[in-house]
Amino acid sequence: MPSTNPLLQQWSLPPWSTVRVEHLLPAIEKIIADNRLTLCAIIVSQSAHPNWDDLVLAVDETDARLDEAMDVIRILGTVKRHGDAWLEAVATCEGISAQYTTEKMSNVALFRGYQALAQSPASELFDPSRKTVLNKILRKFRRSGIELADVQQQELALLDSDIEALEGVFLTQLHLANVSWSKRIDDVKQLNGLSPDIQDRLALSAQQAGHDGWRLQLDEATYNQVMTYAEDRALREAYFFAYTTRASDQGPNANQFDNAPLLQQLLAKRHQKALLLGYENYAQFILMDRMAESTDQVKQFLLRQIALATPAFEQETKAIKDFAITQGVLQVQPWDHEFLVAKLREYKYGSTLKNLRNFFPLNGTLRKVCSFSERMFSIRIDEQEVFERWHDSVRLFEIGEQGRVIGYIYIDPYRRTGGSDFAGTSTLRNRRRNAAETPKGACHCRSPCFMETSHKAP
Repeated sequence: MPSTNPLLQQWSLPPWSTVRVEHLLPAIEKIIADNRLTLCAIIVSQSAHPNWDDLVLAVDETDARLDEAMDVIRILGTVKRHGDAWLEAVATCEGISAQYTTEKMSNVALFRGYQALAQSPASELFDPSRKTVLNKILRKFRRSGIELADVQQQELALLDSDIEALEGVFLTQLHLANVSWSKRIDDVKQLNGLSPDIQDRLALSAQQAGHDGWRLQLDEATYNQVMTYAEDRALREAYFFAYTTRASDQGPNANQFDNAPLLQQLLAKRHQKALLLGYENYAQFILMDRMAESTDQVKQFLLRQIALATPAFEQETKAIKDFAITQGVLQVQPWDHEFLVAKLREYKYGSTLKNLRNFFPLNGTLRKVCSFSERMFSIRIDEQEVFERWHDSVRLFEIGEQGRVIGYIYIDPYRRTGGSDFAGTSTLRNRRRNAAETPKGACHCRSPCFMETSHKAP
């Protein structure tokens, strides 16, 4: 009997509205079980004379199936609140998915298949893109420790487990530090300078906490607004210290969620991993997947950028200090900088820039962006009306090229309670070609924070 789990169905676009918490773990377990069987069959068939379609593309299809299911789960987790059961299920799915990836990247027989393909006469005829992909796959295997001795592989597996655990605890403690601090505001005058939209959001936060007035919490969007526009200097100072000392041994919750010891352990574990894999340090290890060729190249680049920017920085610093004196600020503190920059900009250019987003209504801006993109990339962008979505405000745009559909973009423009407090984009399906040379692709875009002060959710 066919499975009714929406994550296990064939779909061009995800069945967002039908995915439930009880679907998550069974779907990921089933996909991983299927992938294991498929990999075994691929290894057997490709052991003697491997070829591109039946090895590289076949394995890529198994990876894509798991990645797409996990990305649907992750996206749903960022755009709406599901409760503890969902979070627990997602954590379990992440764990077994990571375990499967580690298992796959330690599969010597699979690695030998890629090696044999790279050394075959056929590979000499590969175009540059195929050669690049194959080299990247082999490098990824080697970075996973595939060529280490058994004892070293066990040590690497333990290090990876420790690093993952430390990273998880770090994020958990940062989250706890964020939610443990809030500041109640009873006098609206303390919020002078903040836009009505922001004040309304802070009032809603207070209502949700069960009291009147307004409530500040530690999130990036609020931090940027307070530092830039709040005229109450004492409020900016208090918020600055609370935000910049989160999860540390300082600030209002000093030592309560201190991540400093975790960072020391994390740095040590990452350094051990780099040494085990034959690198001088973790930075050198990371650069193997980057455009920069060495840590010295990165350092020299940064030094050049600093040298180029220093004259302008010094000039701007003097301008801000001089302007600060006219505002009664004799010594500029960190919590004054963004506020004074905004005030100086307003002094020079008037209030036009402050209200700039009023000139960019959502629908008009989207039309202009689509029109520009169509001309720039010779594509066609058509908004869809009927499709599966996680919220009524979500919009979908179909991307076409030369009469073919090459992808989709979801846009979720409004900030909602329970969703992320920051703007962001994420990929749902990486563009690729299968063995039949059929292009596939789709992606997802969220910008709730960018639109929140000029567009209220309906």
